[in-house]
Amino acid sequence: MDFTSFYSDFENELVSDLEKSKSKRVNGTQKFKEFILEKFEANELDEEFDDYAEEELIEIIEEESEDLIAWFKENCTRIFIKNRGSWILKSDSTEKTKSIEETQDDLLTQDQEKLLDMSAGTVNEAHYNALVTILEKLESLAGTKKQPEKEAKCAVLIAEAKFRNKDEEENAIRWIAAGEKNKACGNNDIASLCFKRAGKLYANCYMYQEAATCLNNSIDLTNYFELEGETVKDSYKKLLVDCRLQYERAGQNQKAADLFVEENDILAKESTPIFRFLMGLFKLIAKYGESPLRVFATAMVTTAFCVSVYYFCGISDGEEVIKNDFVTSLYFSIVTFTTLGYGDYSPPQGFVMFVATFQAFCGLLLTSLFMVTLVRRFSR
Repeated sequence: MDFTSFYSDFENELVSDLEKSKSKRVNGTQKFKEFILEKFEANELDEEFDDYAEEELIEIIEEESEDLIAWFKENCTRIFIKNRGSWILKSDSTEKTKSIEETQDDLLTQDQEKLLDMSAGTVNEAHYNALVTILEKLESLAGTKKQPEKEAKCAVLIAEAKFRNKDEEENAIRWIAAGEKNKACGNNDIASLCFKRAGKLYANCYMYQEAATCLNNSIDLTNYFELEGETVKDSYKKLLVDCRLQYERAGQNQKAADLFVEENDILAKESTPIFRFLMGLFKLIAKYGESPLRVFATAMVTTAFCVSVYYFCGISDGEEVIKNDFVTSLYFSIVTFTTLGYGDYSPPQGFVMFVATFQAFCGLLLTSLFMVTLVRRFSR
């Protein structure tokens, strides 16, 4: 039970398809399956196949694929079979295409493919040199012949070479290259790990700016709130701290401050509602102690609000309540905010007394907070 009688007709149809194909290459075994199924639907097969289901027929076709390939290699002079999925014309008009396709398909030998499948910890010096050769070969390709996944995998294996770790700066460069290639392929988890390792190697060489940049690249490729497991999340938090310290050592204070804010954002979101509210208020007023400008702005808003209250509700000079006097209201507001308390003016009973008490309390806190943030900002 076979389809040998259809081989010649299939050859003619396949040649016609190849001549029309832009790629000049087809999957012969897949085409043969489609060819036989068309015959089956048109009732052009032998009667013995009438009672077969389509799934059974497909199984027979797949079992016969090796016989099909053997027949074409022995009897067909117009089609060249490179592998099961690559059948091309032998005609002179397609020789150039054939050469390109062969170069692309045969780019890596079987031994080279095996090297790319090896685990990172087993790379030795002989493997390292062979992998460098493979990577150079892959990088020399252009356009549709590029194989970025293989480049990324090869770059990671090269960076993992244990015997090269003695030169930490050179090894860091290898990890960066591996990270960039995996990032381009969308392998963000692997890319993040590569940049993280490069950052640690640079830190060992006291190259703080380079270390911070690499660690920050690793952070950018990771979304903390998509991570699962406490160990993984703790590792990310430690990465934030390490990156911030490297920026501080490199003198990049603003970037260090941004990372400190991110650390506290994570802390706030994982806290109780009350603590989350207090952290949100602290961020609004002082950006977690990183912005003296925000503290100053908060103090100005508080003072302006209190001035308006004193202006419309009035303040007492001991004899009468003075209203609609901007200068006096501003003076009393500043004296109250700074907690000087000269005693020449005082709030009358009721709402104004409450406002004055609130302002004095805010002045005490905001003045202290402003000094802390100012020192923190410029002494990091």
